[in-house]
Amino acid sequence: MLYSGRVENVLVGGESGDAIAVVEYPSRKAFLAMGADPVYQKIHVHRENGLERTMLIATVPMPPAPGGSR
Repeated sequence: MLYSGRVENVLVGGESGDAIAVVEYPSRKAFLAMGADPVYQKIHVHRENGLERTMLIATVPMPPAPGGSR
């Protein structure tokens, strides 16, 4: 878990929610292995039932901008 917070305002875009979480996994393979794990699959139903909706966005790091800042 890199960050979690409550949504205060959506400044741009139409999607909204009440909270966000940013999570980093060691690799795409590790993420897929977690999802395939029978123990995770058994408890995942509780996560799904507890949330009205979710968005899952996969990203890759961007290279630093010229000058060293992101």
